[in-house]
Amino acid sequence: MTEIKHVREVSLFGSADLPFWRERLRRENLFPYHDLGKAQVLISAIAAKWMGIPFKELSLSVSVCAREDGGRQDGFYLAHAFNSSRLLAFAERAFFQTPYYPGDLHVDERIPPSITLRQGQELLFGAQMSGKMSPASSGDEVWEGPIFLPGRMAKTQGQGHLFYARLGGFTERYLFVPDSDRIEVNSPQPDGIMQWLVASNFAAQEWLIRGNATHAKGKTVRG
Repeated sequence: MTEIKHVREVSLFGSADLPFWRERLRRENLFPYHDLGKAQVLISAIAAKWMGIPFKELSLSVSVCAREDGGRQDGFYLAHAFNSSRLLAFAERAFFQTPYYPGDLHVDERIPPSITLRQGQELLFGAQMSGKMSPASSGDEVWEGPIFLPGRMAKTQGQGHLFYARLGGFTERYLFVPDSDRIEVNSPQPDGIMQWLVASNFAAQEWLIRGNATHAKGKTVRG
């Protein structure tokens, strides 16, 4: 695995409409993992360095299950991602079949945290905690498992692709307060990822903050 240390991370975990993601994932032969009739979505923004190159990225993923009943989380489906480095975004698409595209990103993990994603002058996504809060919980956390990739990224037809990841570090969890915390989503494309976020009625529930995380990623393989 390729491992990156000292990753600064701000993530938003939330719910979305189950029928929407069930339809989107059908073409990938995956099913959304669901809890209380809702799909689970993770929007994660990081700032880090790889081979001396500083970069920021934002990814949008959906918890998935290999079984139709959706009763067990088997991994995440990486629906779309942005990287502040055009070189790294190109390398991800060309060599690893991952759905990365260029974007201008701001990530601040200090409390209150914030995320901003722009393409040119247009704001695509913004999130801001309203003020300083106490965490609902904190402690070391590690997630390890497969990340499934969109079939459109595959160079060959047939079985889908995935890679294995290990993400973790000291984690602070804060409740998202809808009345005061802010999210802004704009979609310049009628069927783009931000439109999917709006159409699926994404509702943030929790902030996950890591000031010194470790991310490890394996090579892309056929599922």
